Amino acid sequence: MAESDPSPNCRRVTMTISEVENLTGRLAARGRTVLTDVPEQQGDLRLAAKALLAMTRAYNRYDLLTLDGM
Repeated sequence: MAESDPSPNCRRVTMTISEVENLTGRLAARGRTVLTDVPEQQGDLRLAAKALLAMTRAYNRYDLLTLDGM
């Protein structure tokens, strides 16, 4: 069994669903901006935002989401 990475870069992040919704807005905005001039990246950012937003609908706005290894 592999041991967990002791690197300081691997940390646990906890966010509320409201914070995830805010993140989806930022991802979508970056997908629409001309600063990212690679159409594939723009499409990926918009799709990721839509997918995250769809998943947040299954939760209460104040629920917590914990991400390991960020």
